[in-house]
Amino acid sequence: MEEKPANRVRIYGKVDDADGYAIRDFLRRTVIEFDWIELDL
Repeated sequence: MEEKPANRVRIYGKVDDADGYAIRDFLRRTVIEFDWIELDL
C-alpha cells in the first residue's frame, strides 16, 4: 500500500505575534509539519 504524504499546516502571521508563537510551539512539540508565512502589515 502506498503511503500518502503528510499534510502540512500553513500559519500566516507576524514574527513577534505571541499567538503565532504559541501555535508554532505547539506544532513543534506535537511533531506536526508546518510552514510559517510571515505577513508584512
